[in-house]
Amino acid sequence: MLMGNEKRNRDHDGFLKYVYSVPENVHSFFNIASKTNLSLAAMLSEVDLTTLEEIPEAYNEVQERGEADVAFKVKSNSGEEVFFDIPLSQVLELQQELQNASL
Repeated sequence: MLMGNEKRNRDHDGFLKYVYSVPENVHSFFNIASKTNLSLAAMLSEVDLTTLEEIPEAYNEVQERGEADVAFKVKSNSGEEVFFDIPLSQVLELQQELQNASL
């Protein structure tokens, strides 16, 4: 059973999965978030975001509510394929970080 903030955050999972399953949206979000998140900026400096490609079969099934992740592959600067997923809880944290930075 979900309680309080946990339930509210999970209510957004379907929407966030929809928005962040589009590589162009992830690319834009990462570029914005990397301006305030140095760890993300360091990671992104190692990959070519123009090669970002979704892996739809890797998504967790969420139906209407629940935890969801989106998965991608991208080429490193050396040409190797790199696989990663984005826990939606991380997206929410980055969004909060961006909101706080703009205040």
